[in-house]
Amino acid sequence: MPVNATLILWGALLGLPVLFLLWRIKTFFVRVSGRWFEQKDPNAPRQEIHLSQLGPYVWGVAEVAGGELRYSGWFDGTRLRLRRRDLGRGYLASLGFSEDVLGELDGSEMTRFFFVYRPEKGELVGEQHPQKIELSRTKPKRIVSRVYLAPIPRLWTRR
Repeated sequence: MPVNATLILWGALLGLPVLFLLWRIKTFFVRVSGRWFEQKDPNAPRQEIHLSQLGPYVWGVAEVAGGELRYSGWFDGTRLRLRRRDLGRGYLASLGFSEDVLGELDGSEMTRFFFVYRPEKGELVGEQHPQKIELSRTKPKRIVSRVYLAPIPRLWTRR
């Protein structure tokens, strides 16, 4: 039986989405949800991050004094990309931000993470891209610019 161009076209149109779904389905079986810990330096306390997952979508929260850090992002089975939003005027004030800009910063994206998942070690190894937030020198203070800085290595472990 000869194969015509229409059959090849339909095979490609139906086959590519099926291959894509099979590639994405692994995110339902590889889990990054749970408790993760990060220790930024040896003298600092460990920070506990609780991640939840539904397929490729990942979200989480970490409690900090005066607020919380909310994470959301995507997991492809190997790589995890997260964005972090910082909430809590008390927490932001403890970082040194003036009262004038707390409303604008509260709940805004402050940093991005790019991790590689190593299930055999129970680690997320990657980097953090924090933002530099520049404020005006005049009163009332306002945000002049937000720029992502060079990456900082990060390691989250599961215990």
